[in-house]
Amino acid sequence: MRRFQKYFPMEYDFIPHTIVLPDEFKYFKRHMEKHKDKVLIAKPSKGRGGEGIFFVKNAYDIRKETMRCHEYILQDYIPNPLLIDDKKFDFRMYLLVTGVDVMHAYLAFEGMVRVCTEDYTLPTKGSRSSYNQQDDLMAHLTNYTLNKNSEKYKIETDYENANDGNKRLLSNVFIVLQEMGVDIEDLRDDLKDMSTKIVLALQPYLVNSYHIDMGTNKDGNQN
Repeated sequence: MRRFQKYFPMEYDFIPHTIVLPDEFKYFKRHMEKHKDKVLIAKPSKGRGGEGIFFVKNAYDIRKETMRCHEYILQDYIPNPLLIDDKKFDFRMYLLVTGVDVMHAYLAFEGMVRVCTEDYTLPTKGSRSSYNQQDDLMAHLTNYTLNKNSEKYKIETDYENANDGNKRLLSNVFIVLQEMGVDIEDLRDDLKDMSTKIVLALQPYLVNSYHIDMGTNKDGNQN
């Protein structure tokens, strides 16, 4: 993953691990007291579509009443993301896994890129905006469910040739990134490496779930 450091300078003291609330609330408070200049991002562990995500600037931004309803995952918010047209973006990649006890994974060559509708601005402690309003989040979260409500959201019908919508082909964005100086072959290798690690991490869970759901026959063999 060191190749990414050419494009994402890691001059940032990150949380050593993801904080899970409410279980690690005391650790969270100590971390915020020690790093008073940091902004964290909180995500409900069972959230979807960007719902329930908000920024945390101090320990008092999260109340115990809130944690009674949801479990939250807290992470340091990366302050210097790579941008396209001054906007944040993410990759939507597709990974096909075949087999269970012996797995084979195939990463699709083509994918989708989601682009924010608002220009990126760094959320800081001293900013007037809470960065928790919908318009603010559209500069920080790429989720379609959120950005589709913006008047700036642009839908392209010709994905193969267009390159200015809020949903773009991965191959077209790779061309843009290459023009920005990103080594695309290195980037592809990193994406394959991450995909491999994801499969390895999920394999025990998938194998166990499959055997539980499918059950066994009277001979002890899988149905």
